[in-house]
Amino acid sequence: MAQQKIEAFDVERMLFGEAAPEFLIEVFFRGLALYLFMLFIVRLLGKRMAGELTITEMVLMITLGGSVAVAMQVPEGGALIGFVVLTCAFVFERIVSKLTLASKNFETVSQGSVSILIRDGVLQKDKMKDTRVTKEQLFAALRHEKVHQLGEVERLYLEAGGGFSIYKYKNDAPAGLAVYPEEDTILEEKKASGDMQACYDCGFLLPVTMKAECNHCHGNKWVKAIN
Repeated sequence: MAQQKIEAFDVERMLFGEAAPEFLIEVFFRGLALYLFMLFIVRLLGKRMAGELTITEMVLMITLGGSVAVAMQVPEGGALIGFVVLTCAFVFERIVSKLTLASKNFETVSQGSVSILIRDGVLQKDKMKDTRVTKEQLFAALRHEKVHQLGEVERLYLEAGGGFSIYKYKNDAPAGLAVYPEEDTILEEKKASGDMQACYDCGFLLPVTMKAECNHCHGNKWVKAIN
């Protein structure tokens, strides 16, 4: 099969591709029509599409974006296929929504479930491993909520949509593992607790007089807990 010879740095080919320059006018009208139809589809899908997306909604948005690219840009492909794909995506999403409402098991399979990543000030290392969330990612989320140490946190949930929900103790919180960046040792020393130490890996607490393996994660590195 003969190969087409391509001249490097051909400005006309780089700008217009293999299509005639007049095709850009057609692209404009294709893009406008598909944009308006996509706007109509997203409006029908409801206000959830403008908020935090679930897994199925994220897949739908990727499908919507990918389906219109070829229909807008490729001369050999008609714009009608873009309208068909957008309509199919809308119908599929409606079906998934109805099945999700009708079946708890289907909702868990399609949307995912909530994971507890911090329980009573202690990192749940097994859940973090399952969900591929690192300690630094959790600490960054806690710092954003003005949390200084893990003892302040009663629960931290990883929601099915990927967001973190943080519940703090309302009353005086116990000491805990600092969530400051490791570079900020000065602030950690200022708030250090004199009688408690925290497991460096999970935040489990022990009195400073005890030197033992962590009962929660079997870690051996201990640091000063902070108040």
